Amino acid sequence: MIVVGGSIAASWDLIEVPLRIGLAEGPDTSSARRLTARTALRPEDAPLLGTAWWARRQTMTSTIRDVGSP
Repeated sequence: MIVVGGSIAASWDLIEVPLRIGLAEGPDTSSARRLTARTALRPEDAPLLGTAWWARRQTMTSTIRDVGSP
């Protein structure tokens, strides 16, 4: 799923159709066919929440790698 937030979400009425067309005409793989797009539930907070999620995921991934290292 592609979640559009931040200032670009205010232009959803302009980008929704081209984005959906691009997704439909993209690679013919099972993961590409399942890809959907929508606006964030809290568009004004989306950049901060997405960054926090990414940072947490990176921290968890590197912690798992560090624990597995001698």
